[in-house]
Amino acid sequence: MSLLLTMLLCCPPVNAQTVLTAEDVKFLRGCNVEQADIDVIPNLSSDGQEKLQLVLESSRRNCSSAYIQSFKATRDYLKRLTPPPKPEQRPLPLPPQGYDRSFLTPAEVSYVISVNEMLFKKR
Repeated sequence: MSLLLTMLLCCPPVNAQTVLTAEDVKFLRGCNVEQADIDVIPNLSSDGQEKLQLVLESSRRNCSSAYIQSFKATRDYLKRLTPPPKPEQRPLPLPPQGYDRSFLTPAEVSYVISVNEMLFKKR
């Protein structure tokens, strides 16, 4: 019994969801992160959540953090693909520098893949 208790105390659950405080939301809004993107954070993969937690738990929060910039660039890329652009549109939207699929939900990753396949298949 004590081994189980020790394991639970020292090893947090792997799939723990990020719980954002009002201060976290205020900080993200101050970084020009849209509310819809803030709302999706608990649904990201654990990797994406952990990257954002590193910034949120930092004693010196910084909007120019690479993870914040990558999060915003990735979410903006998703918006450019919604609705899917027409294949004849030029130039086709390409993933931006800093694109990181860990900042997309599993459903969004599937959507981005299917849109890209459609766009590049018809080229």
